[in-house]
This record gives sequence, C-alpha cells and structure tokens, in this order.
Amino acid sequence: GTSAAVAYTDAAATVLQEDISEARQQAYNYTDTVKADVLDETRTHRERLGTELRKEILEGTSAAVAYT
Repeated sequence: GTSAAVAYTDAAATVLQEDISEARQQAYNYTDTVKADVLDETRTHRERLGTELRKEILEGTSAAVAYT
C-alpha cells in the first residue's frame, strides 16, 4: 500500500512538473511574440513619424525659398 502510494505521488509530481514546464514555455513564447509585436509597431510608428517630419521640413523649406 505505502509503496504504491509513493509511486503514485511520484508519478503525479512528474506530470505536474511537466505541465508547469510546458506552461512556462508557452508563457515565454507568448512574451516573445508580444515583444516582437511591440517592436514592430514601434518601428512602423517611428518610420511614419520620420516620413511625416521629412515632408513637413521639405514643405517648410519650399515655403521659405518661395518667400525669399
């Protein structure tokens, strides 16, 4: 009886550890995905701002040249 209970407990603990490891790996994968998405969004936003800024500078330069 006791050895069977110990074996069952060990087996249950092993399964639980595997579940925890799998859950941890899924959390890491999700975190990596979110990080990649945030970096992508940031890069896109920065590129869009850079494009708009260049456009405004060119328009401002053209206006200044036209004024002089």
